[in-house]
Amino acid sequence: MMDRLIATIVARTRHHPDILRGASVRGAIAFKEVLQGFVQLQDTVTPEGIENAALVTLAPRIVTRQGDYQSALEVIRQIVREALYGMPYDEAEEEAVPGEIGEWLSPEEILKGLKNLEQLSRQQNPEMAQKGKTVVVPDQDKYRDLIQQLESKGFLQKGDGNSYQLTQKALQHLIKELEQKLKRGEISEEEYLREKGRLEEMMTAASRPGTRMSGQELSETVMELMDVQDRQWQKEISFEQMYIYYHIKSMSGKKELSPQKRDYYGLMVLIGDLKREGLIKDAESGEGFVLTGRALSALLKYLVSPASKGREVKEKASFGMVQLPERSLDIRKYSMGDVFRDISVRHTLREVVKQKKGLSQIRRSDLRVFMRRRSRLQSDVVLCVDTSGSMGYRHKLAYGRLAAAGLARAALEESGRVGVVTFDNFGKVNMPLTDKEAPLMDFIAGLRAVGNTNIGDGINCATQLLLRRPSKNQKHIVLVTDGRPNAVLENVVARFQPLKGRDSSEEYAVYETKRAAARGVSVSVVHVTDGDGNGDEFVKGLIKAGKGQLHKVACLEDLTPIIRARSHAL
Repeated sequence: MMDRLIATIVARTRHHPDILRGASVRGAIAFKEVLQGFVQLQDTVTPEGIENAALVTLAPRIVTRQGDYQSALEVIRQIVREALYGMPYDEAEEEAVPGEIGEWLSPEEILKGLKNLEQLSRQQNPEMAQKGKTVVVPDQDKYRDLIQQLESKGFLQKGDGNSYQLTQKALQHLIKELEQKLKRGEISEEEYLREKGRLEEMMTAASRPGTRMSGQELSETVMELMDVQDRQWQKEISFEQMYIYYHIKSMSGKKELSPQKRDYYGLMVLIGDLKREGLIKDAESGEGFVLTGRALSALLKYLVSPASKGREVKEKASFGMVQLPERSLDIRKYSMGDVFRDISVRHTLREVVKQKKGLSQIRRSDLRVFMRRRSRLQSDVVLCVDTSGSMGYRHKLAYGRLAAAGLARAALEESGRVGVVTFDNFGKVNMPLTDKEAPLMDFIAGLRAVGNTNIGDGINCATQLLLRRPSKNQKHIVLVTDGRPNAVLENVVARFQPLKGRDSSEEYAVYETKRAAARGVSVSVVHVTDGDGNGDEFVKGLIKAGKGQLHKVACLEDLTPIIRARSHAL
């Protein structure tokens, strides 16, 4: 039923008397995906949802006789209501498709094609044109030959998806034509200066690489991508989901969005730039895209940038990673009990020369001992991350990702090894201990929230991973959770049933924490909380049982001590 309605609406855009160019098959696909998003948000199909989905996907894809976006919105609104309520209108013949372009283009044909596409781009995307970056997204069937010819001659540059940008070469042609029109008296001096300024601004934009965002803008964009990823729509992020997200966000009026995020084609360019920067990448399924570890690294870098160094850090949680006592580089006199290998011949001779003594005059008091700096034992750290459904709300999983990424980097910088265990209904070893940062960051960036919360099994899996192979390294588990366990494996339920009035899932988590501590593994907690106090007492019990440390995270600023810290003073 919904597919038939979509097909009817899209087909009418191709025959409406006020539309010069209707929506393509890609428009129909986008319409369907966005409508499905509205259905999930509203839990039902509504006429309002159908109309809104059509407006955000079809209006930017059509060209009306009036040539402005507002008229496109009115026509699409009319078509949708006609399709929904059976209101008839007079159909007209579809506009004839221009003839095919030959094997070569004359200068006149090149200029004509550029002017047509530039005008089309201004009609489709006025905001981007005013910003000096024109994006052409024409109907592939209608303009295929023209586009191929212009692209082969260097007048068009392929962008993301179906987008094309006019190159500097193309804009130079348009400026020359503008000068000729002024000489012929076809335009006034004022019109010439206004249009030339716009074209020169476009040339400047065409010479700049991609989207340039400030550190704050980039960090906000990464957080927004994570927010969409954590709304449990599907594994990958789609362009349509991002467009719906920004459409809803702009309607809330809480914060003004940049033009690129408000505009359909502007967002297309932004996504393409993020891909080229390596902050997102195409999903393995071939549909949509996913965040990369590089995006997390960029956000971590911003959080410890000079702009945020003035903030007061109220505490530094050590997370049980005890700093071993170290001796500074020390040169001292020989004393009874020092062994021969501790004597520094170089420093002893320097002292003898300083006192102008001969070798026969050397006494025990002249001997110098060089004490080498003791190296700190390496640490093996397992990040035990809560990926249950409750972490998918109020940015909790986003904060959890950043905490895990900051801790991983801190441990690796101290020559430690890091592994990752996640838990929902049960614990899973996702990454064995490694000293490679890139795969860790990529995995953490892709974490998803779904299922129940079995903290006990997560700690059990983390302990087994740390003790799998004997080593002298210090062993630590850092639990990243909102502190709300609600699941336990069936084979351990009976063990905790006699404890009346106590939650078996909490008791199991404390039990596994005590077992880990008894085997030499400390357990510390990053408590991601929304400030309601839920889970506070339980987390304190875990810290006591695991002989570790606690750090609370309720907002982005609370992550700063974790991200700035090192493995011995996190």
